[in-house]
Amino acid sequence: MPTHYGFKVSSSLGSIRKRYEKLLEKPKSKLDEKGDKGTGTPAATMEDINSILDGMNEDGAWLEKGKLKYIKGARTDGNIISSETFIRNLTMLSNFLSE
Repeated sequence: MPTHYGFKVSSSLGSIRKRYEKLLEKPKSKLDEKGDKGTGTPAATMEDINSILDGMNEDGAWLEKGKLKYIKGARTDGNIISSETFIRNLTMLSNFLSE
């Protein structure tokens, strides 16, 4: 069976829920002390924000060299949108705006 996001695969929802519930018990001030608001993403400096914004292409996407893991025969020299990069950048921008 294919394993891309359109199919059911094993999940770590149980551990995610436990972490979420644990974070709910903490006062907001304790989450902010680490500078990450509990997300694991460090607080962004203005230099980080400028770098993130400058890294977007004309369509507003962060492209990088890579390949699609689950598509056999996919081009390996193309640009992809990495979910990891997208999530990290969007989290840093969101945290910066919420400060």
